[in-house]
Amino acid sequence: MYKKPQANLTGYDKILLRPVEVSFSKNWKPENDSALYTMNKPDREKIKQELADVFHEVFKQVLDEQGGYQLVDEPAKDVLELRAAIVNLYINAPDVSMQTAANVRTYTTNAGEMTLIAELHDSVTGELLSRAYDRREGMDSGMWTWTDSITNTADAKREIRRWAELLKQALDASRAAPGQPA
Repeated sequence: MYKKPQANLTGYDKILLRPVEVSFSKNWKPENDSALYTMNKPDREKIKQELADVFHEVFKQVLDEQGGYQLVDEPAKDVLELRAAIVNLYINAPDVSMQTAANVRTYTTNAGEMTLIAELHDSVTGELLSRAYDRREGMDSGMWTWTDSITNTADAKREIRRWAELLKQALDASRAAPGQPA
């Protein structure tokens, strides 16, 4: 985590949530894992868009609907801009049942991994106030479980919720200590 010295988040009570960028791990090659399907560009783009949508939905729920931080569409002096990227996305078992006519079930011990890179900027000046990196790996159940798009989405949503709650806690802490660097 990086925090600009003397950065103070107390004056921000609104958040401009920019669309999250999603990119796969360079080592993620699901087409090498199965002769039953091919992961094509539209499939990859669909996964990226669905994950970006989940990110926005969860952050809106945690920050705006539950957390008291209004999400806005325009910069202003009391608006904190959140720029985020999910990188190194590696899905152990993308849902192949929708891509093949075969009745395929995939079992894994965890869904995969992803890393968040999040930056907080003053929305007017663009000044970088804070940057955080966090790598998350799916919960290892210790046993093989059926994995599909529904379980993958649930696992991703759980990790994204953790990130949103960590941000909310940091923002709350900055409000609790006015005048102190956050």
